[in-house]
Amino acid sequence: MNITVEPTNLSDIVDLVNHMRESDKEEVLASHGFSPYHAAMYAYRTATDSCAFRVDGKLVAINGVAPLCGLPGGSPWMLATDDIEKYSRQFFRLTRDHVAAMLDSYGYLANFVHAKNTKSIKWLKWLGFTIYPVERYGAANEFFHKFDMMREVR
Repeated sequence: MNITVEPTNLSDIVDLVNHMRESDKEEVLASHGFSPYHAAMYAYRTATDSCAFRVDGKLVAINGVAPLCGLPGGSPWMLATDDIEKYSRQFFRLTRDHVAAMLDSYGYLANFVHAKNTKSIKWLKWLGFTIYPVERYGAANEFFHKFDMMREVR
């Protein structure tokens, strides 16, 4: 098995949109009112750093970080295909280093995760994010958890 992490390009966005997992489609619709295509393009265009994760050349996920609107810090995100389930252990290990790099760059990371997206919540907890109680959020006013992480002061 060959796992690669490379900068995201536009062909990755097309591939992702054609194979996006259902939980991510639901989350981007509830949070922003976006179609999978518009969500992926928005994330790609606003990201200061975005990586495509592949297994044996097949796209598994894209994640990145964008500046928080009007606040110091970054907003991490991830959109994935159903294939992420097959390689979750390997993906978890790789993303831990990527999140650490985001934290080094921004000092503070925060975003929202759909309350129904239990697998993503589990992953975020494993990465060390603080998960807050549910609150109404987004275009559909559904339940989301805020999550955040702050770099330790040295």
